[in-house]
Amino acid sequence: MTTFDEREKAVEAKFAHDEELRFKAMAQANKLLGNWAAVHLGLIGEDATSCFRSTLLVETSTMLRCRPSHSAWSARRAVE
Repeated sequence: MTTFDEREKAVEAKFAHDEELRFKAMAQANKLLGNWAAVHLGLIGEDATSCFRSTLLVETSTMLRCRPSHSAWSARRAVE
């Protein structure tokens, strides 16, 4: 294996690692955001869990399709 091949593999491994960390960080942020929104909307019990899970699903699907943004979540909250 040449030095170029080794470098290419290292860059690809770093990219994969960075993307995984970004995904985990956004998932955690969305989890906290869902909890915060449920509390401030006065939701308790199953309603809070439903709000929380729907927030995670909206943001996770957005993250998988394209770069993460809170626009989908914000649009959903505006409708409610």
